[in-house]
Amino acid sequence: SSGINAEWPLRPGESQSQDATQLPNGSGKQRHSLHQALVPGDVLEFWGEYHKFRTAINIIADNANYLLHFNFRAEQYCIVMNSKLNNNWEAEIRDFAMIGRFNSGQFAPSFHLKIFCHEDRFTFEINGIEMTESFPIRSLPLSSAKEIILIGQEGTLVWTMMKIPASLGQPTTNIPSENSREWVAVEKDNPNAILDKALAYGDEVEAWAKYENQRCSFNIMRGDKDYLLHFDIRPDSYTVCLDSCINEAWPGPANAFRQDFYAQIVTSENMEFHLRIRFDEDGMRMFINGKEQDILFPYQFPLETASHILFHNNNKAIQQWKKAKLPKAVQLLQTFSPYQVDKLLVGNVINVTARYIPSHPAYAINICADDSNFLLHVAVRPGNNTIALNTLTNGGWGAEKTVAVPLALQQAEIFDIFITAGDNGFDIEFSKDGEENNVLLKTDFPYRMDPSRARFIKLTDDTNNDQQYIWTELYLPDGSSFLREA
Repeated sequence: SSGINAEWPLRPGESQSQDATQLPNGSGKQRHSLHQALVPGDVLEFWGEYHKFRTAINIIADNANYLLHFNFRAEQYCIVMNSKLNNNWEAEIRDFAMIGRFNSGQFAPSFHLKIFCHEDRFTFEINGIEMTESFPIRSLPLSSAKEIILIGQEGTLVWTMMKIPASLGQPTTNIPSENSREWVAVEKDNPNAILDKALAYGDEVEAWAKYENQRCSFNIMRGDKDYLLHFDIRPDSYTVCLDSCINEAWPGPANAFRQDFYAQIVTSENMEFHLRIRFDEDGMRMFINGKEQDILFPYQFPLETASHILFHNNNKAIQQWKKAKLPKAVQLLQTFSPYQVDKLLVGNVINVTARYIPSHPAYAINICADDSNFLLHVAVRPGNNTIALNTLTNGGWGAEKTVAVPLALQQAEIFDIFITAGDNGFDIEFSKDGEENNVLLKTDFPYRMDPSRARFIKLTDDTNNDQQYIWTELYLPDGSSFLREA
């Protein structure tokens, strides 16, 4: 976009030349003029703080016509997108994956949202991750947008900064690097990823970084002075220093300098690399860009006493560590709760454990795109000893497939359902819980909609009888696990 159009007058105090606009703290509603028409290729950026109450961004032509309503709804586990024509709301589109990242702690409360303008739609990116759902440009042309309305809550910091083409602006303030990080469970303005479960043998920790020829380190800590692992990238010596210590008594007994580690990092494409640590009983194994390294690093103190991960950058102005993945704590299984999934890929497996109670009329596991679209409905019906498979499309059930429940499954007190996303459909297996090679039933069901549309899992139980609960465990492809309290 170029040039200022007189149809978009400046508000008092706004200028034409700023790159980013610092927003007033704690304002419930803010209106900001666009100074020229939006065109394909424009990008709008917003920085803010995620809250449990509803917040929104609106791109509008006037009060009765919205090109885009982008609404964070924590209580509905989704982001709702819509448009308004002549004061009438149109059809909603919902994205469930991103809210799941906030609610699970994968995203810190501080976030960075980008809205990309295309000829026929808007696409979105939060903290560098592209949203699966886009939003079409409907009845109103992109060029008709005149204002941005930001909705927050009076007295609470929600929207902190924005950047708009041919920017409006009050005095610019650079966004702190902490606000756009993609840590798992990172506290605000603190480069620590808190472990929400004790580390155990078999667990893994992963980190992604873009090396900028500045010294930086990845540290598994116990408190402030005990290092289970110090992975220190040192450009001055072209090495990675590996060490551990108690009470900062450097060097520790496992002190080592690895030039081969450093060489693998600097020869990575764009110097972007992936570090994975696996905790085995005999020590820590390390992988750089998927390649296992020839080292077994010893435990200086008990693994389960580690408290957090520290991502350190000697140059505070350069954020080299980008994101991390930590083991997930086991969470409480509640039948009425939806469980978030980003999307299903070929090979992904969902595993749920249940009880077979003949007196229950029916219970089901549903893989859902939204409340009106189920990619897969697996219903166990003890009343007539059948299993029903189906899909729900725009609120209407499709043709049902039924399978008889074998006697061995009827007699199983506890059983597992494994749902695997295959090349052309779902593979469904029922097996006896806790026993290998004891498959009770195998069946399949073709895809009737793209499995990448999966956004959440919903478990149903027609009786809602807590004394005869059905579902006991749930395991999702991202490693999340949910157990019912004993």
